[in-house]
Amino acid sequence: MPIPSTSIDVVEVQMRGTVSAAGSSAKNIDSVFHFRRTATVLAVSKTQVETAFDGSIGAAVIAALNNRYTQTQNTIRWVNDAVDQAVGVPRAGVGAIAGDSMPVSASAYLNMVTGLRGRSFKGGKHFGPMSESDTTGATSDLFNAACLVRLNTVAAAILAGFTDAAGNVWVPSILSRKTSQMNVNPTSLIYNDVTLVSVNKRVGWMRHRRVASVY
Repeated sequence: MPIPSTSIDVVEVQMRGTVSAAGSSAKNIDSVFHFRRTATVLAVSKTQVETAFDGSIGAAVIAALNNRYTQTQNTIRWVNDAVDQAVGVPRAGVGAIAGDSMPVSASAYLNMVTGLRGRSFKGGKHFGPMSESDTTGATSDLFNAACLVRLNTVAAAILAGFTDAAGNVWVPSILSRKTSQMNVNPTSLIYNDVTLVSVNKRVGWMRHRRVASVY
């Protein structure tokens, strides 16, 4: 049986997209976010959460990515309920930056910290594909000023969280999968609110996002 809405205070949002092939294979990319509801009095709706998330954070992310990226859907799941099924909402947003992209494995990294020490209370987000125009000349190992403006907009949007149409306020949190019990009801979630989101100026690298070899 579903748990009552008054017991729901953590939502998991997965922003899913595909990077089109550019000589090798296409690549699917998932970005996972967790948000805490500041009060549990109001009713909650996955559709309203998705709409609010996509209009703020989703839109900021797309505005920073190369147009090889196409958003396919956002999925919403109540983490407090061990048997809750994620609900997907189709999307078709396209990265806003035209021109050549960097390799899919090159990415931007945003560091997320909370008020507590330890690996369980730190996190981050990798975003891509980035664009060749995001770096310039002699400092091509670093993102340029224009790109950093866009990435800092993403960081600010994540830190601000969002408010859904019912009035629920959702703030970004780091959920500790190691110390939480999420397999059976009643669940026991260990999390802490994000206090800072900072942008790494260096072009990052993600091994598992490399495309297939071509011979």
